[in-house]
Amino acid sequence: MNHQWLDTVYDDYHAWKGWKSLRNAENDVARAIVELEMAKIRPPARLLEVGYGDGAFLRRARALGYECAGLERDPSMVEKLEAEGIDARAGTPDQFARRKFDLIAAFDVFEHIHIPELIAYLRDLSDLLDEHGRLVARFPNMASPFGLANQYGDATHVTALSAGSFTQLARLAGLEPVRIANGATVLRGNSGIRALLKPLSLLVRKLIEISFGFAYYGSVIPLGPSVVVVLRKKN
Repeated sequence: MNHQWLDTVYDDYHAWKGWKSLRNAENDVARAIVELEMAKIRPPARLLEVGYGDGAFLRRARALGYECAGLERDPSMVEKLEAEGIDARAGTPDQFARRKFDLIAAFDVFEHIHIPELIAYLRDLSDLLDEHGRLVARFPNMASPFGLANQYGDATHVTALSAGSFTQLARLAGLEPVRIANGATVLRGNSGIRALLKPLSLLVRKLIEISFGFAYYGSVIPLGPSVVVVLRKKN
């Protein structure tokens, strides 16, 4: 499959992502920490982040006591993170073929990978997991209309996923879900009227989720803009 067009887009990816404010970046890291905690594996666990971007999450996780490593498509941050004492590498999971991890985190990564490659990629990550390890994955929730903006707001998103379709692919890689939940919401950073309205908006969202879930599916399912799936190796 020819992905030359993707290479062209990724050449400008860091510059394009540079619109984020410091507050938004801090909130993104805080969200990721909450989602990581869904796996219930505590420091000093061995943690690999796939798609570490600018390395902000890895720095925070290391400060919390995790033994951190990172894997990224773009090699531009490798030297900087290595200078900070983080084992950062560019390329594919075979870069860590001799390692085992208690936790693998992939935040907003798998929607960037075509399905045939994603199955193989998940198999490679499964091989890196310790026997009792966990893989934490977040991606736009295409089982929800509220996930559309996340999915189609980035031209590098090539695969639309839901919790159901993702777990279907994960099973082919020898993985099974232990938890499925909405992506975390962080209240910090809001002030004034937004700080007052945010808890109310979350309550309204929850009520909509419950009512829509029972009305259309007979049960509550995650309808947030993003969904988090925690996986383990199948017994």
